[in-house]
Amino acid sequence: MDGLTKKREAGISFLLAGFLLLSACAAPAAGTPEPTSVPMPEVTATPAPEPTPSPTTTPEAEPTPAPPTVAMERPDLTGEWHRTNCHSGHQATLTIAGQTEDSFLVEADCWYYTHSGVWEPTPARFIGENVALVEEYGYGLWEEEEEPPVKFVWEGDTLTVETEAWYQLGFGFNVDINGTYTREKPTYTNAGALERCLTLEQQMLLRELGEGLQWAILHGINDGCPSDPLPCLLSDGRQGTQLEIYFPTLSYYNWSLIFTEDGKVYGQNNPNFYTNDPSAAEMPEVVWPLRDDTHDCFTVPTGGRLGTVLVTVEMEKDGEDEYTSILSVWEASNLTEPIQTIEREGVTTRSHKLVDANFDGYIDFCYTWLFGVKNDNSGLYVWNEEQGQFMPEKEFLGDLVIDEEEKRIYNYSNGAGSSGTAEIFRWEDMQLVLAREIKLLYPETLEDGTIKQESVVEDPINGEWREVYREICYTPDEAAVLMNAFYDGTLPWYDLSYHGEP
Repeated sequence: MDGLTKKREAGISFLLAGFLLLSACAAPAAGTPEPTSVPMPEVTATPAPEPTPSPTTTPEAEPTPAPPTVAMERPDLTGEWHRTNCHSGHQATLTIAGQTEDSFLVEADCWYYTHSGVWEPTPARFIGENVALVEEYGYGLWEEEEEPPVKFVWEGDTLTVETEAWYQLGFGFNVDINGTYTREKPTYTNAGALERCLTLEQQMLLRELGEGLQWAILHGINDGCPSDPLPCLLSDGRQGTQLEIYFPTLSYYNWSLIFTEDGKVYGQNNPNFYTNDPSAAEMPEVVWPLRDDTHDCFTVPTGGRLGTVLVTVEMEKDGEDEYTSILSVWEASNLTEPIQTIEREGVTTRSHKLVDANFDGYIDFCYTWLFGVKNDNSGLYVWNEEQGQFMPEKEFLGDLVIDEEEKRIYNYSNGAGSSGTAEIFRWEDMQLVLAREIKLLYPETLEDGTIKQESVVEDPINGEWREVYREICYTPDEAAVLMNAFYDGTLPWYDLSYHGEP
């Protein structure tokens, strides 16, 4: 249990003790009669006198029948659940059976590429309307103050599993059970990798390397981590396409491939070399583009009339500590001359991210020019379909976030300690404009030792930046909630249409 959780529980215990003390002071002592003004009734000689209540005794009320117990209706969770929205190499299946009003049994079959972990049927206990916990498993019990190892939370047709108890569960080698599960066919983030990496003609060429090798290569592409195919120039003047395949747990599926325009294929699976070119004894030399300490290259599927274009970055040294990087854009079918060249000061970090920054359906990219201790320096390049070029839109110092689902774009920059600033932008007439700032101020320690954490929201009003909201936290729990919402983008102020509660 972390320090914040302990403080939260200690605070709750203190408040409960205070409430109990106040309740005890306000209640009358046990056995003390309540004052009454009812007169003594007259006694009459009747055969069967009705019992008369004592002046100090309150007549007993008729007992109120207890409300009927209604069993909480839970959805039927039994059956198979498949991990979704993940790489196919991280697939997992949960099988739930034996569900009762209080519990169910769960077993799991989880994978990390060729590594696997099996979870034998284990009881999980319901603790709420849509939450269940597994509290003991495998390598022993955990301490009472620790979080239970596995939490199941379901909503509709989705089941989420959370845990940090790797040792207790017996998983290892990057095998885990965390994630979102569905009863339906799972969605894998690497779906369509084969069609993206190889044409049908190239897939058929792999047969000429051997049936078994073709299967190994295709499996490495489908369930491994292939690079984007890159157009290239060879030392003998031929053009071709190069592809790297990386499989994290088994080198048998790691390949370097080159396909040339004259129908030849070359494959390197260290230390073995394979080809359908009888005159070749080794992989052909790629002279361009390069990926090394001073060169970078990647492809961008623009979605426009030029299709996928090649982007190269070449770093040149101007002085002892001064560098210029040349960013060039090429048509994949024509590597003789770039369609665009951009120069800027800085170095190549070989780090890029493909995004739809202006939400127009065309793919743009963000390139990191410098890695910083606290903040990176990145440039955003937006595809202009009319001009057939990338337009340098803006440079950012920090961590650029583009939320395509919510159509939001913002940038975090870290300050001293836990302080930082979030800049929220909007598009106006195809220009990126700063529309709001959320500042998480540096924590202040007050005279009594209390730590004050503040956040400030500023909007541009009549040409000036003005404070429109301020939140102050005085407890660690409040500060933690504020900081988490600030860094994960869930503060309501990230929505530019929000201007405070009415």
